[in-house]
Amino acid sequence: MRICTIVSDDYSTDRSSIEVRMQQRRRHTAPKAAETLFGQVLRELRKERGISQENLAFESGYHPTYIGQLERGKKSPSLRAIISLAKALDTSGSEILRRVEALLGDG
Repeated sequence: MRICTIVSDDYSTDRSSIEVRMQQRRRHTAPKAAETLFGQVLRELRKERGISQENLAFESGYHPTYIGQLERGKKSPSLRAIISLAKALDTSGSEILRRVEALLGDG
């Protein structure tokens, strides 16, 4: 997919000065994105505690679909979501992030 950007130095009605520049879409080339690793940690913690996605959703105040999206790395959690999920999992937000950082190799 290509994105077209119209660039002009002059906003006059003279259309001959407008040029079209094509840009390639950037692709993220990291081996595993932080969202994917967050989802992996979330799923591990949930399963360690024997909690279903539905129960985690209920306890944390989020929809089960959102929990599934987090676990698959399709959504990036907010700070509020991390804290709510941690509380529902009887752990701390910092512990969840510590595990993610360890998987990323940053911690």
